[in-house]
Amino acid sequence: MFFHPSADLLTGQTNETSASESTTVTLSTPHTSTPDTKSSQMTSKQAGMILIKENKTWEDALNYCRVNHTDLVSITSAEVKTSVNSLAVNASTPYVWLGLRYSCTLGLWFWVNDQIMCFNWASTGTTMNSDMFGAMDTSREHNYKGFNHSKTKRFNFICST
Repeated sequence: MFFHPSADLLTGQTNETSASESTTVTLSTPHTSTPDTKSSQMTSKQAGMILIKENKTWEDALNYCRVNHTDLVSITSAEVKTSVNSLAVNASTPYVWLGLRYSCTLGLWFWVNDQIMCFNWASTGTTMNSDMFGAMDTSREHNYKGFNHSKTKRFNFICST
């Protein structure tokens, strides 16, 4: 794995709304928040991410993030991994969807921002097919897991903002 385990943790800010709960983590400081005009959630004006505590399929989560924020989060650095870890523990589901998808044609996992995942994380014995999507365990271990049949699995998810 290319992530450094001693990376600094970032502080998260929790906001509750009537439609959903959300947690925002900012990748840089100082932090400034303003109300999002599309909802009553608070979002950061700086580069960051937000945990959406709504249970959606991977495809619905991807669409939600692309319409309301930027995209499902892609973990491409130790700093982003640390931020995602700190958000994942606040989820209300056992996993959170990430912007991670398996390509059967290419035989590899890639992020929705088109970067290839550069380490092998799938459990041994997992049968890979073109309908696999990646999630992160919300426990303190933050293990990755690929899910088949993502149309039936519904989890919280993390959007990049």
